[in-house]
Amino acid sequence: MNADRWFDVALRGYPAWWQERYAGEVRTVADDLRTAGRSPARIVVDLVVGMVRVRRSAFGMPRTYRLWNSRTRQSVATATLPFVLLTPFVLAGVGFTGLRARGGTVFYSGFLFPRGLMRFERTGPLPAPPLTPAATLIFWSEGAILLVSLLTLFTIVYGWGNFVAAVRNATPGRSRWARALGWTPALVVVAFIALSALATRFAPHGWRGVVGHPSRPIGGNPALLRLFHDLAQVALVGGWLLSVAAVAALARRYEMTPFDLSVGARVSSIMAVLAVLLGLALGAWGTGVYLQAHQAGRGTFTIVEFGHPSLWPLSAAAAVLACTLSVSGAARARRGYRIVAELGG
Repeated sequence: MNADRWFDVALRGYPAWWQERYAGEVRTVADDLRTAGRSPARIVVDLVVGMVRVRRSAFGMPRTYRLWNSRTRQSVATATLPFVLLTPFVLAGVGFTGLRARGGTVFYSGFLFPRGLMRFERTGPLPAPPLTPAATLIFWSEGAILLVSLLTLFTIVYGWGNFVAAVRNATPGRSRWARALGWTPALVVVAFIALSALATRFAPHGWRGVVGHPSRPIGGNPALLRLFHDLAQVALVGGWLLSVAAVAALARRYEMTPFDLSVGARVSSIMAVLAVLLGLALGAWGTGVYLQAHQAGRGTFTIVEFGHPSLWPLSAAAAVLACTLSVSGAARARRGYRIVAELGG
């Protein structure tokens, strides 16, 4: 791509109202700068920086009800949808699987904090080594992540119901869109449960094995078990992505009332707080895992195992991105609602 194409791409990144008012003037100024010897790459970079500033602050946007209503809707979507989309992938990076010591797997009792650590040897059950000092931080942070995730789920359900009602109010003669949107999550859950139930029907009834040889399943159909298990996961992930995409499309298309926008701004503020709390809890969890790796090498300890430790950097990056978008989107949503209330009142 040449410099003119990059210039056009950067210019198209600005909001439509900005392009209508300033695009011609900016093109003229850019031509003058290039004639004066300014680097085309520098001009494009300045345009991109300006685009980010305009989209973040709405500098120069006319105070009209339609434009600020649209901006507020998009700000609410920015505050909620990235967090909703990224949270499952953040949680996948935690994935607690169990405890392990040098002698093998450690069994325990207790829900949040393991106690009664035991490992089974050929001679029978024996007390397992103590947990690493960092394990307390790990389990506390996991409890916080679980609590924040549950609160996020309740907030999503509350926000989803209000959003469906808002779409129904915005489309009184075309409420089938709202009904379809409202039923999407329920259909996803039903499909996931049905496929998971089918998968269990093909699970083995038991296992047969001899010491020193791999165990063999008794009954069942491993191929169909794997097929329906994979289909259940596809239905869950695909339905989740479809629901997020549907909300984004409808929020962009239909104008909301000031009352509906006030609910959206409230939900976005709650989601921003939850995003920050989740980021802090995930940071504490990562710190505990880092400390555990150093403590485990200094003595005989029982360590906490995780299914996907390599996903931690990606989970941390996703959490930082979700927090940033959610907090900035919530701030814009509150400001946008106040202006919409003034213009609409």
